Amino acid sequence: MKILQVTAALDQGGVERGTVEMAAYIVAQGSESLVASQGGRLVAVLESHGSRHITLP
Repeated sequence: MKILQVTAALDQGGVERGTVEMAAYIVAQGSESLVASQGGRLVAVLESHGSRHITLP
């Protein structure tokens, strides 16, 4: 299963951290996690959990 999360950016904040945590959980359950945002400091953390980031304009 593929799951896409969309958020404005992946900088500091509760929604952003929740997005990264949910992405890690999705991957751990054997599904594919994709997150679309304008980028930010948490992209590297997101990708280290096995999720894929899609940069929005």
